[in-house]
Amino acid sequence: MLVAMPRIRLALRPNQSRFLRPLAVLAGVAGVYILYFWHLGSYPLLPPNEGLYAEIAREMNQTGDYLTPRLNHLRYYEKPPLFYWCTAASFRLFGETEFAARLTSAMAGVATILVTFLIGRRLSGLRLGLYSALVAGSALGMIGMFRLTMLDPLLTLWVAIAFLGLVTATCQPRRRWGWLLCTAGLALGVMTKGPVALAICLPPMLAYLALTGEWRRWREMMLWQSALVFLAIAAPWHIALSLRDPNFAWFYFVNETINRFLGTRIPADYRTDVPDFYLIRTLLLFAPWSLLLPAAMMAYPRRATSAKGSEAEAPSGDGESPFGVEPAARHRTYLLAMLWFAWPLVFFSLSTNKANYYLLPTFPAQALLVGRLWRLMDYGRVRSYLPRRFIGLSFLLTIAGVVCGMVKAETAPPVIIAQLDPVARAQVDWALRATAALWIAGCVAGLWVKPRSRAAWLMALGAVTLVFAVGSCLAQRGDELAGRQAAMVASQYARDGAVVMSDGRYETRTTVNFYLNRRIACISDIGGDGSWGDLWFGNVLEPSPEWFPSREGVLARIRRGERMVLLLGLQPQVDSWLRHGQGAIIDRGRYGDTWVLTANL
Repeated sequence: MLVAMPRIRLALRPNQSRFLRPLAVLAGVAGVYILYFWHLGSYPLLPPNEGLYAEIAREMNQTGDYLTPRLNHLRYYEKPPLFYWCTAASFRLFGETEFAARLTSAMAGVATILVTFLIGRRLSGLRLGLYSALVAGSALGMIGMFRLTMLDPLLTLWVAIAFLGLVTATCQPRRRWGWLLCTAGLALGVMTKGPVALAICLPPMLAYLALTGEWRRWREMMLWQSALVFLAIAAPWHIALSLRDPNFAWFYFVNETINRFLGTRIPADYRTDVPDFYLIRTLLLFAPWSLLLPAAMMAYPRRATSAKGSEAEAPSGDGESPFGVEPAARHRTYLLAMLWFAWPLVFFSLSTNKANYYLLPTFPAQALLVGRLWRLMDYGRVRSYLPRRFIGLSFLLTIAGVVCGMVKAETAPPVIIAQLDPVARAQVDWALRATAALWIAGCVAGLWVKPRSRAAWLMALGAVTLVFAVGSCLAQRGDELAGRQAAMVASQYARDGAVVMSDGRYETRTTVNFYLNRRIACISDIGGDGSWGDLWFGNVLEPSPEWFPSREGVLARIRRGERMVLLLGLQPQVDSWLRHGQGAIIDRGRYGDTWVLTANL
């Protein structure tokens, strides 16, 4: 028997609906607030991404130049500016705080849940919309990553809106303005993360139109109007910046898009991994609902897709398929969700550049698949003997993914866990154990108890427990992890013209840069040109030797009596600087993973 899903009873008596529906709405609002906004600013920004994107937005407000993104006062062309504009506006309204930096992502998360609900409702009625929204909103990766300052939560929202437009335009009753909504979502996705938004959306959309026969209605697709909407949203910034700086087009379109996918990007500061990288991450990040993904993917419809109508609310009929026979139009949910989920997974697996957050745009599609399975179970269309095998497969795959992740963590521990002190590590270890216990309890209960039990909520509770435990740990130890404490100490010494210098990759000091609210110099041992990291191209365009000095040059300046604050990341670096400083350098202590040293102060 598949893990039991609690059935939501939507048919209420008049006297019940008067009280229960407002309570349900209130409970939903409270749940969204707790999961996505509660203590959103209680822990510092984490390196590298949170500090990096927050610093760009801060510098936009500081310089008043909202056309050219700048990082550490150098031109930064890796990503378009829409997310920076939203964060800069948030800083204007709420100040340069952690809450303001994360507000865009959190609001994008809530909006994504709402759009997922609208897609499900448009495809198959209210029940599928509610189930899909509940699944999307309680997924581990959704809760965790939508509480961080990142581009991908906003990209996920635009991708979901684009697919909502596609569904609106192709399902009965057809509404032609859906094509304009779809195009607007694609254009906003391009303005958030560049051409990759088109790469992950257009192939599944075109395949969906071909397989459903909707391509025959191309005259109804408002092609000219859609093209104008896309150009009106996406073209102005790209054209304006290309006119201001002719170097932008090569770096943005060729180096940052094509070369990044092929693994030839300069500089090669991205992560590479095995092709099955995203399969394991899917099991972990979409937990606890990843346990149901194999069963949801195997619950394929039996008939060919029809080009007519949207799905009915309840399936009817019986047939040879173990999952029952669905009306022809109901295939659209399965087809759309599978294409939407599978293509980005394949696309990013082929790319040499790997990152966990690349999976976020597939979360609404996975939620639709699991919500559809949940809905089929509600109507008794899933037989018991096959789902038991599927849940066994899901369970084994998930456990295998967790074990692989633990084994890999032993050899290459995540940066946050590696930096924790013993007390904080014990807290995270307790959270992981509690989560695993609740997760396994939900699986076991789902195998043996009655179908309408509440066993599934144990799995969701496990995911939420992990998020809150890790969040509590970050709130208590976040100053050390994020570099905020090091920045506070450095700011006490970096007065009266003292220069702040970082020995190591700039990406490890992005939060220090943000909290110091000043430019920091990056010491380079590669000919003093700073030819690595996110600042490489900006330094090529605006050579700044004084801000990318060599180690020997810094030591010479110290011997001449120049006052400095040095930020170091390794104990051997500290010993080396103290040895060569000839008494002018003083160790001011370690704060998290950062040592603060002063020279001539």
